[in-house]
Order: sequence, then C-alpha cells, then structure tokens
Amino acid sequence: MTDIRIKGRGSREALEEHLAELDKVELPDPLEDTEPDLDAAAKEIAWLRKEVADLREQVLTTHGRTRSMVRSRSHKRLGLRIAVVIASVLAFSRMA
Repeated sequence: MTDIRIKGRGSREALEEHLAELDKVELPDPLEDTEPDLDAAAKEIAWLRKEVADLREQVLTTHGRTRSMVRSRSHKRLGLRIAVVIASVLAFSRMA
C-alpha cells in the first residue's frame, strides 16, 4: 500500500480497519435491477408532443399578428412618405 498521510487522531490501524469494512460492504449493481418504465416514458412523450403542438400554434398565431402589424405600419409609413413628397414638391415649386 502507498504511504497515506493520516490527518486527525486516528492511527494507521484504524484507517486500515475502516477501509476493510468498506471493502466488505456490497453495493447493488445499478444496471441489474433497473427495468425501464415504458408507461411513464410513453406518457412523457405524449406530453412533450402536446407541448410541441401548443407551441407551434402559439408561433403561428404570433407570426400572423406580427405580419398584420408590419403591414399596418408599412401603410402608415407609405402615407407619411406621400405627405413628405407632396410637401417637398410644394416647397420646391414656391422656391422656383
């Protein structure tokens, strides 16, 4: 065994005894006893599919709203542009 430095009040024998006790403990193999819970997995998949469908619906709704907002803004800007052009033409015609 390699040189292990012991901190505290314990001795080397106490440490070796403790390590021996740890070696005696048998831990269950986590891969042996686990059976996949297919019902829970199927429920989670169904829930996730429903969430995806809901999110798609929200995206389509939001996308439709933003398209109409962009159209209304562009129409407002178009009217503003026409007003600026008319005012510019009138201002330049008075100068000439």
